[in-house]
Amino acid sequence: MIGVPCCRDRWSEIIPGLFMGGHTYIRQGVELAQVVVDREFDLVLSFHQKYGCGPAVGVRRHYAVIPDGPYLTPEQISTVQDFAADGAREIGAGRKVLARCAAGYNRSGLLAGFILTRLGYPAEDSVQLIRRRRSRHALCNAYFVDLIHADEREFSRSRDATRAHGLQVLRDTGHLDTPAGDR
Repeated sequence: MIGVPCCRDRWSEIIPGLFMGGHTYIRQGVELAQVVVDREFDLVLSFHQKYGCGPAVGVRRHYAVIPDGPYLTPEQISTVQDFAADGAREIGAGRKVLARCAAGYNRSGLLAGFILTRLGYPAEDSVQLIRRRRSRHALCNAYFVDLIHADEREFSRSRDATRAHGLQVLRDTGHLDTPAGDR
């Protein structure tokens, strides 16, 4: 990313259990260094891979090639959604998740945004939270911000449809008490 400075932190905690980071950072304010993940996280979700940067053997991790733009294919978006669902489940279970890419700004921000929407955060709040906690340079790819907003709309519709279907099944099977007027 031309003109965007390297981050000074290996990773940043966005919310409890959700971290966002890259593969390089500025160590002690002067030296470019590799970010090596050991066992700090229960799950590492990465859209960039570099030999020797971890995580340690035995730590769950998922890796996929996702470009930094300008656009993603439907299959790539589906991969981000799948990673986000797994990340949200892990955070919901009290585990630590690292969303990771090369610089720790855009692709990891996209994934963190998708995870946050699955945890109930509105898209715009997610974007602002990511920028506040990671860097003002995070999500400088406007297309990725648009994807987070689109994902929020799609995920909300899907969640509402699943809820409505579940309530109908409960009604149909008699497992949902309904007021007398609704019978």
